[in-house]
Amino acid sequence: MFRLDIFFMHKSILFLFCFYIMLASSAQDHALVQLNSAYPIRLWDPIGSAPIRLVPATIPTILVFLSPECPMSVSYTRTLTQIQHDFHSTIQIFAIVPGSTYTDEQVRKFYKEYGLTFPIYTDRKLQLAKKMKATVTPEVFLFNTTGKLVYRGAIDDWLQELGKKKTKPEQHYLRDAILQCLNGQPVALSYVTPQGCLINDF
Repeated sequence: MFRLDIFFMHKSILFLFCFYIMLASSAQDHALVQLNSAYPIRLWDPIGSAPIRLVPATIPTILVFLSPECPMSVSYTRTLTQIQHDFHSTIQIFAIVPGSTYTDEQVRKFYKEYGLTFPIYTDRKLQLAKKMKATVTPEVFLFNTTGKLVYRGAIDDWLQELGKKKTKPEQHYLRDAILQCLNGQPVALSYVTPQGCLINDF
């Protein structure tokens, strides 16, 4: 995962800072190893109203790009929450809302309304989205314990396209990749084209 290093904080969010330190960390691919350099990726925490910086660490993580108004993002909130619950002691999920379209209030409403159980941040300048080459919401990125990107793309095959769903998913791409990753096995399928709402900033 990425350890969350809050570079600006006032007293009112001191408790949140301590909480983030306890959460401690996520993985990164080779392109993200230099996040501690002169050009760190800066995100915004709409829950604690504080800027944060992603710093490399060594625990597996999932980054998932979501949009509060994208029907496909909304449809997958329950699936993602269940994955977080099932693997809570071995992985960490971070939700990323790309762009500056949504206000903090809108993101907080989305977070609360759909019962998300993992941290959510906004990538206002699309720095992370561009670095990861994320294209749609939802789109997931799974990193192993060495910081290697081992899977990216669709969560499963439940949603085929906007407005078209199967009764239930038949292929659980992300869950299978997590299990293989945690068992020290090569991830058999490293990419599946995600279906969703195009990432934009208007």
